Amino acid sequence: MDSKKIMTITDVKVIPLKKLETVGSIEPAWDKGGLMHFNKGGGSFTEVHTSEGIVGIGPGMDASLVPSVLEIVRGEDPFEIEKISQRLRYYVQTLPYRGTAGVDIAIWDIIGKTTGQPLYKLWGGSKNRMMPYASMILLSHPEERAELAQSLSDSGWKAIKLRLHHETIQEDIRTVELVREAVGDSMDIMVDANQAQSFGKWQPGVVWDYRRAYETGKLLQDLNVYWLEEPLHRFSFKELAQLNHSLSLPV
Repeated sequence: MDSKKIMTITDVKVIPLKKLETVGSIEPAWDKGGLMHFNKGGGSFTEVHTSEGIVGIGPGMDASLVPSVLEIVRGEDPFEIEKISQRLRYYVQTLPYRGTAGVDIAIWDIIGKTTGQPLYKLWGGSKNRMMPYASMILLSHPEERAELAQSLSDSGWKAIKLRLHHETIQEDIRTVELVREAVGDSMDIMVDANQAQSFGKWQPGVVWDYRRAYETGKLLQDLNVYWLEEPLHRFSFKELAQLNHSLSLPV
């Protein structure tokens, strides 16, 4: 009989960082007429503790979820990550941006620390560098976005992400055309349609169907766009696969 001791999860804690202060609001591209509030301070991180003293760290979650999470993870082997993740998704309330993903990531952190390997190696990846990009979130006219893109390029940015939320494909493409004219080949351009929302009601604003996603994607290819992000609902797996197969730019 194997008497080797198995490491288990013993506790989960949410650690607050700084006092939250609101600094202002804007109207984001994906929610016309709505407000997106910006804060400084606040934030938290999640700690998952183990019987061997190894502590995994992940993004913060709502502290009210801790009792429900503990019922599921306490006493579990962190290497049973798939089983734990499935149970968390099924049994614990989902909260936008404050849910149990922090626990999942913290458990992966435990696995990496235990094996002495970075996660990109455990997952089979080979990249250890990534390209930073500036991301636009304001609703603005195409000319304004082109001007801002030029300013960012002059400041040294090598990539930019644009939001497409106009009523027509032609208006969306005009935005990308003007930005490309402004920055030339000095910047990679990413595009985000923000169609993947899955909490509550559908994402406000223009809703894309497969035809719009495909026709927009074909035109974006001609403008040498780096990727098309969230072109359809996040669970439209069949259509997303079909779109990815039909376009040469990454989806």
